[in-house]
Amino acid sequence: MKKNLGAIAFDLMETGSAGSRAIDDAIWDVGWHGFECILAPFRAAGDWVEMIITSVRIATYQPPPGEPRPITFTAARIEGRVLEGDRAAPFLIRVGKGLAFESKRLVFLDSTGLVRRVVSLHESGWHAHYRLLRELMTQSCPDLQLNLADTITVVKLCACASRLAVDSGTYPFGTTPDFLLGSF
Repeated sequence: MKKNLGAIAFDLMETGSAGSRAIDDAIWDVGWHGFECILAPFRAAGDWVEMIITSVRIATYQPPPGEPRPITFTAARIEGRVLEGDRAAPFLIRVGKGLAFESKRLVFLDSTGLVRRVVSLHESGWHAHYRLLRELMTQSCPDLQLNLADTITVVKLCACASRLAVDSGTYPFGTTPDFLLGSF
């Protein structure tokens, strides 16, 4: 872990609804990507880190007129720490659907709280999933950035987040729950 890394924030917050699609809860549907995106740069640098979850809040939007109520929660805030040896950096994952604004980014802050790098995650639609499927289908040894052990780590993190989740109830579609507004 770089000495000056102070914190990592991941946002995948969307204004659209789930519609009538069957979706996974916000932790497994979009929070999963937060864990992957935080873990991947460390793995790419050859660093072994551990991620510890300290708190999780969830909520479900009240659907817009004419749409069914989501069968699971649609927003989550996951907080924790990335550990490497005796160093620790906090992380924050904010995800949700049916919110007042969109934010799709991965942010690295230094130890003074200054933003050092912002990675835009604004690609939408089917393109990212298409690239993954194409890699899986056309390459004899697909490069998925994370290996099987890393994927198991992400599954364990999602399961842990689900167990720790505290339900904050519902929020009106097109608004953002207070717990998603704050940063660290």
